[in-house]
Amino acid sequence: MMKSPRKKIRSLLVVVLSVAGAASGIWGCRRWHGTHEPPEARLALDAYYPEMPPDANHRYLNLPMDYTDESSGRFRAFYVLSTNFNPKDPVVFFLTDGQMELVGPEMDFSFFDEQLPGVSYVLIGHRGHCPTLFPEVYPDGKLDLRRAMNLYGSWQRVEDIERVRKDMVFRETASVRRTHYDFRSLRRRRTCAAVPAAIWRTRDPDIAGHHGSAGLGPSARMDLRPKLS
Repeated sequence: MMKSPRKKIRSLLVVVLSVAGAASGIWGCRRWHGTHEPPEARLALDAYYPEMPPDANHRYLNLPMDYTDESSGRFRAFYVLSTNFNPKDPVVFFLTDGQMELVGPEMDFSFFDEQLPGVSYVLIGHRGHCPTLFPEVYPDGKLDLRRAMNLYGSWQRVEDIERVRKDMVFRETASVRRTHYDFRSLRRRRTCAAVPAAIWRTRDPDIAGHHGSAGLGPSARMDLRPKLS
């Protein structure tokens, strides 16, 4: 007895859904195992993630793996500033918990912008979250809970936040000093170039005598080194 076209379609649909479900399960299983495989190495201390090259808003710094043990070495950490970040505005450190995993090289800012519209905020890569994983937590390829609790502990995270804050202050201070240096140097160069010309044009013997006969004497020389105050 031949099956009706409707039954054939139903049987074909069941087969297709079964194959799709199996393929999806295999893909999900492989993805789960891929994300839970012990990391073999950490990002080098002078490297960056290809998806997130360093710039004014994407910053890298090297932090201690264990703040209670300097011999533990350092790891490459990162933090990100909001797209509308202004250091002159109040700044919010947006801290994500251990289950959100929202901060990474290819993250979406829409969630954070919705939470803090128009606010300058900072996002910090979370140790223990992909991609900031430590091979040291997996000796012989197996998870060491004691090491994980120590290296991924909240007290280490708190120190990371403080180091990021200090890094931001240092960069901002350095930027201000460079701007101050450039401005003072430019102003001094213009003054130095203008003084001899003015002396050369003047015929006042007192002025010319004070700065040298042709305006090029020792008293006409200016210290171009910036004096930051």
